[in-house]
Amino acid sequence: LLSSAAVYGEVPQWHPPKYFTETDKTNPSSPYAIAKLAAEQDIRATHQMFGQNFVILRAHSVYGPGVNIRDPHHGVVGAYLMANLLKNANARQPLPVFGDGSQLRSFTFVDDLAEVISLSPLIPSTENQIINVGSEEVTSIDDLIAAIKSTVGTEVATVQVPDTVGSHLVVDHAKSHCMFGNRHWTPLQDGLQSTVQWVMQLFAGLSQPEIAKILRKRCVEEVEIRNKIGLLGDLCVKSVREVLEVRTLFTAKKSKQQLSRWAGNIEKFN
Repeated sequence: LLSSAAVYGEVPQWHPPKYFTETDKTNPSSPYAIAKLAAEQDIRATHQMFGQNFVILRAHSVYGPGVNIRDPHHGVVGAYLMANLLKNANARQPLPVFGDGSQLRSFTFVDDLAEVISLSPLIPSTENQIINVGSEEVTSIDDLIAAIKSTVGTEVATVQVPDTVGSHLVVDHAKSHCMFGNRHWTPLQDGLQSTVQWVMQLFAGLSQPEIAKILRKRCVEEVEIRNKIGLLGDLCVKSVREVLEVRTLFTAKKSKQQLSRWAGNIEKFN
């Protein structure tokens, strides 16, 4: 199961960063993190009841080709890249910086994570284990923005989001070293270069206003779908999209009925 280090919660940026280990208490603070932890509990319960073996990988701050390019909450690298690539000032908005930009993350290139995922079922020592996986290169949000500006070669304004506290999220990888060895993780600057190339290919031949229109349209569609789902809310959405990975349920006509049924199934397992 691909889980997330978000299940640990976060450390306010005015505190020294804590490197979470797999034995630390979980304290999820978002619907996404709650859904990930629910999936972990589900798979562990299945092991206890039916003997089904598992391996849970807690990844963190994953980016690369295929990254979410619209959501600064869950796809910060992609969203920041997109804001820099939209050079027309009328087609872009200032980058939202949650907190003062000093909060720390370790950004993990998706190709590196894919290799670990493919190896995990083949290594006997990973059986029925929870393992933190990802890059050990610690970067502040301010440094990330500077690296993106350097890679793209443009300047873009930033705006601090009011009444929002930034927080650290970094983890310990000692257990991962024991399981997978001392693997090479792509440096952030190299990973950003690959991601920029992917974004440029994705929108090749389109003008700046056309790109901005496409991004705005997709954002509006997601908001409309969320509104139609109604009281089920973000937790159920994330449970279906991330835990069960049933992304095709996101249609205007069927989503509420199908999500209600899945929500009932999820509740039975908790």
